[in-house]
Amino acid sequence: MFYCPCDRGWLVFERFTDAARRTVVLAQEQARQLRHDYIGTEHLLLGLLEENNVAARVLFEMQVDPATVRQRVLEVVGEGRRPPRGYIPFTPRAKRSMEIAADESQLAGSGNVRPQHLLLGILAQAEGVGVALLEGVGVDLILLRQRLRATADRSACVDQVATATPADARLGASTETEASLSRRAPPLRIESDVPRPDVVGALLRNLPEWFGIDEAIDEYVSRSAQLPTYTALLDGAPVGVLVLQHHSDRVAELYVLAAERRLHRRGIGRALVEAAERDLARAGTTYVQVKTLGASHPSTEYAATRAFYEALGYQGLEEYPADTIWPGNPCLVMIKHLEDPA
Repeated sequence: MFYCPCDRGWLVFERFTDAARRTVVLAQEQARQLRHDYIGTEHLLLGLLEENNVAARVLFEMQVDPATVRQRVLEVVGEGRRPPRGYIPFTPRAKRSMEIAADESQLAGSGNVRPQHLLLGILAQAEGVGVALLEGVGVDLILLRQRLRATADRSACVDQVATATPADARLGASTETEASLSRRAPPLRIESDVPRPDVVGALLRNLPEWFGIDEAIDEYVSRSAQLPTYTALLDGAPVGVLVLQHHSDRVAELYVLAAERRLHRRGIGRALVEAAERDLARAGTTYVQVKTLGASHPSTEYAATRAFYEALGYQGLEEYPADTIWPGNPCLVMIKHLEDPA
């Protein structure tokens, strides 16, 4: 059994597909060849480009040349003085990239971490060398994320079919294209026309681990009747909701976000957030914030919530002690800068 070291613990390599494992092994080899005594996001990127995996093909389609990227590594980082001996440690950003890759695979509805999830993890490290290299060779990072998430969603659909069908039927299912499987999945539609306080109330009351205070739910329902709302519909039935609050022309807040429990980790929350962010960016909004339970509280449910927002690009700005913003609970303010859609 192999393990991949991450700050939240040891992420078992069994969740990595063979292609993802190969990427990490190649990253180690790249570090040794460059005489680096660490494995950073730049080495993970080089490892991705060494193989004919989905992430590499997306990069090739965007005119990324592996030799050019390697040359850029030499220019930006340089070559080490002597070959490293023994175990080569991962940098904090490389570890975090792999944690986010695992989060991305879960958000897409799959437990399998693939190369495209690893690349999404690298992209989430905005200050990392991997992102600087891609920007340096002219990659449109927004477009790259969109293409990677499209491939990740199709891969999740294949994973779900494989785990939902009997073993003797999987061979036939595996011959279908990912696109045909994606078309067969129930269509998810996002609407943003009218407030839906009824949907807000119904969803929140069925999620007591996150929304367990009746007075707070009543306030969410009351305020959502006057606020912009995005509703996720699956076969016409509401299964998720996001309510926005505008603080100014440039700043908005994800006031409340919820999805049916049975559909958690199926991409509904992400679809709602991304739909809202697209509209906000077009309207000139610069920053979006969200308030969630701070890490000083031991809730495992909210630890997953924070990981969800981090995977979408939100960064913790400040944690306020209990009773400062929320009675009895610490409040973490997370924020994201929206890219200009132009």
